[in-house]
Amino acid sequence: MLTKTVKQEEIQRMKTEWIDACQKKAALYEELDRPTRPRSHDAQLDLVNQIKSVGVQCGSLYVALGAFRRSKAVSAEAILAS
Repeated sequence: MLTKTVKQEEIQRMKTEWIDACQKKAALYEELDRPTRPRSHDAQLDLVNQIKSVGVQCGSLYVALGAFRRSKAVSAEAILAS
């Protein structure tokens, strides 16, 4: 079981990861909506796939963060792995 300070540090680390993932997702959406340069169809598909991937990561981190806050888990990695 984690000490309160370690758990708070882990929660803060997860929050930072979640915020970074969500900001990256927003930036990718912005690039898709208002491209800074012309792209081929394949490049557009790659961008859409990146958005999906980051969206899944953002959602997974959000769920894991909530579960970690409510649990007495040994680590956040254990929650993300499940």
